[in-house]
Amino acid sequence: MENRKYLLNCWYGLGWATEIDDGQLLSRKILGRNLIAFRDAEGRPAALRDRCPHRMAPLSRGVLRDGVVQCQYHGLCFDGAGRCVENPLGPLPERARVESFAVVERDKMLWIWPGDAALADPDQIPDYSFQNHDGVDGDWVVFGYTHVEADYQLETDNLLDLSHTEFLHAGSFGGRGFIQNGEFQLRDFGNEIHSNWWMPDIPFIDPKTRTPTGKRLDHFLDMRWNAPSNMRLHVSFLPQGVHADRKDTKRDDLPGQFSAHIITPEDDGSCHYFWSANKPTGAGPFVGGLDKDAGLALFKLAFEVEDKPMIEAVEANMESDFWGEEPVILPNDAGGIRARRRLAKLIRDEQAAAGGKEAQADKQRLAQPAE
Repeated sequence: MENRKYLLNCWYGLGWATEIDDGQLLSRKILGRNLIAFRDAEGRPAALRDRCPHRMAPLSRGVLRDGVVQCQYHGLCFDGAGRCVENPLGPLPERARVESFAVVERDKMLWIWPGDAALADPDQIPDYSFQNHDGVDGDWVVFGYTHVEADYQLETDNLLDLSHTEFLHAGSFGGRGFIQNGEFQLRDFGNEIHSNWWMPDIPFIDPKTRTPTGKRLDHFLDMRWNAPSNMRLHVSFLPQGVHADRKDTKRDDLPGQFSAHIITPEDDGSCHYFWSANKPTGAGPFVGGLDKDAGLALFKLAFEVEDKPMIEAVEANMESDFWGEEPVILPNDAGGIRARRRLAKLIRDEQAAAGGKEAQADKQRLAQPAE
């Protein structure tokens, strides 16, 4: 997939695994390319470019039978590797092949590697294993998808600066005045950036009634970022002072609630937002109260009613790219700025490596004797 504006040799969320269950053919545009995803004859996920090589018809208009996609236009059939396996009008055309991509199903998500499939390493997929616990031991997990008419990095900026929670999410998670008295922390672990807030000794607010309970606790928000735009939020309410020594460390092992925020660019100015959130029974003594339906309604309110219109309004109000706008940078923007710069470097390095390979290939071609 040739698109030099994006990082290619990495994992992007393509869709929830359930979107290709029961013989479904998923059509989705990512990184400016129209793709289809489906399960092959063995039930494995597959992704192809949504274009038949015969007359460039969209394969998404076709049908999926026994793990093979049949083009609606002239009936050519393609398997999960993009090979033409049937031509109802004659012999198999030698050049009839559709571009295919490495796809992995993990933690309920379909992950796609748009770059060199030989470099695709499933071990680089970030951990979202909490998503596997829906219905296990009383836990629940809700899953959602939101289409956003804004550049994907604006979503990253939003998620890596959780100070907006107090104001934009006054109707859902914020409006309690805690974050202003908290301590912002940026932690860089190389392949991960953590943009965190630590809020000790705050009154606990009942999540159902939104009223004080009389208890006090320590509260933290940890947002983990992995390139290009895959994030996970860890929210915890802990007994006051018990884990104060963990303020400056990774805290993945501490009880809490997790949510996924997986952002995949669709094209210039639009993106796919895959989100999920869990409610573990073992999240600690201060987390509780919401059933699954109420939880889903709360997260939809936050992500679709509060976040989405604001981020789309920001996109519509911009007259240049991000840096061209010369934005005022606040201390709590550090996570988003670090992620932007890290991603830009990864893209530059990838492009430089690709340019070197192309130059070497050109040199080898020129060295071939003329026929």
